[in-house]
Order: sequence, then C-alpha cells, then structure tokens
Amino acid sequence: TDPNAKTTTQTYDNWCRPSLTTDPAGGIVSRTYLNFGDADLQRSRVETNPAPGASGNDWSEAYFDGLGRTYKTVKRGPAAGQEIVTLAA
Repeated sequence: TDPNAKTTTQTYDNWCRPSLTTDPAGGIVSRTYLNFGDADLQRSRVETNPAPGASGNDWSEAYFDGLGRTYKTVKRGPAAGQEIVTLAA
C-alpha cells in the first residue's frame, strides 16, 4: 500500500515465483515460466499492458541455461509478426 492508500497486488505460482502483479493505475505484469527442464527452450515470459496506440500486450522472453544465465532474449517488435532477438555475448 502506498501513501495514498493504493494497493499493488502480487500473485505467485506453485513454485513461489511471481506470476501476476497489478498496480493501482491499472498496470498489469504477467509472468509465465515455459519448458522448464528443456535446456534449449526453457524461458520466462513477461507480458505488460500495451503501449498507447498499440494493440496486443507488450512481451519479452528470456531464455536461460541450467545455471540461470540468460543467453537469449526475444521481445515484441515494432510491427505485427516482428520480433527483436538479442544474444548474450
């Protein structure tokens, strides 16, 4: 609860990982954890409210190895069907 008595709510999944955050201004952050145990595909996905004038949620995915190190990120691109891929150095 902030000084204006507005509450941010946090929800967790069965593994105690954050899964949903809602703030008093209507912001929503959704987190999902995909393909855990598959070293090539395991990743976490974060979705947020769309930017003004955009359709669909903004999203990003972080692919990580067995030690939790991120080796690739993929995020929504500027146009439908486009993705921005970044590989770790």
